[in-house]
Amino acid sequence: MGKTKVLYIAGSNRCGSTLLARLLGSLPGFCAIGEGLVHSFRASADFHVPCGCGLNVQSCSFWRGISIPVEVERFGQLWLRLRRAPLMQSYCRRHPEETREMIDSLGNFYEMIAQRAGAEVIVDSSKSPLHARLLSWVPTVDLYIVYLVRDPRSVVGSCRQPKDWLPGASPLRATARWLGLTLGSEYLRTSVAKWRTLRYEDFVKAPGCATLEIAADVGYSFAATPLIAESMAELGPHHMLGSNPDKLKCGPTRIVKKSTGLPWQSRALVSVLTAPLLWRYGYWGKGWPDRFQTVTSEDVPQSPEIAGRDAKVDFEIGA
Repeated sequence: MGKTKVLYIAGSNRCGSTLLARLLGSLPGFCAIGEGLVHSFRASADFHVPCGCGLNVQSCSFWRGISIPVEVERFGQLWLRLRRAPLMQSYCRRHPEETREMIDSLGNFYEMIAQRAGAEVIVDSSKSPLHARLLSWVPTVDLYIVYLVRDPRSVVGSCRQPKDWLPGASPLRATARWLGLTLGSEYLRTSVAKWRTLRYEDFVKAPGCATLEIAADVGYSFAATPLIAESMAELGPHHMLGSNPDKLKCGPTRIVKKSTGLPWQSRALVSVLTAPLLWRYGYWGKGWPDRFQTVTSEDVPQSPEIAGRDAKVDFEIGA
């Protein structure tokens, strides 16, 4: 039995992971499950966020057919309490039998999803680097990481506004969360071999090109896709758990870089607190070294199915 390919999107909140997951999930053989790993740890009868198909998770025929093992729920609650990879690694060394049972069950969880969806690649946009680290321990999972990074000032500006089930956050709290997830992702880079770093700002400039390049990383080559052009996409429903409320919007979509207004005082605070990382990712000075991969809009495949639909755009999306 072969390994289950899992394409995991790591990054911060409001980094564009839901949009990227939906575009990848539109490719043949790919299935986007949103924050599947996080949800498997928080499974409960009162989970209030709907599935990406629009139904309550407990009413969705796709997820009703996939059981979450009890040991995964129990271990997941412990993982959420510890929240630090060294503490979890220490726990795993002290409880090898329980850890082995949980890891086997987690591998079976993704295999069930792949079989039910008839997919060869599962796209999980749980974002947390600690969850990705746990997933890297599963021997039946072939793990690929896309680290989607976004300018922290834009992230903080977006986080100021609540969005349906996503609560708002103060600039200081949002900055601290961005720093924690970014540093955690840098730690994750040292332990996962199959890795691509992608800036949100480059992604929204050429979403079709970025999507096809990521698919190539996983071993699939598509000359073009009829659902994605340079700045347009035909978004359909996916059985995505958690994620951004934009997962529920379907139809012809223009992909744009959205402006998130941030008062100058807050912008200055975020810039000071994140200055080294702003430089590292090319948001300030001459960072962004060549070893980080970027995408451009050159030679982006154009799709006849959605070309010329500018007059019939249902909505715009970018964050």
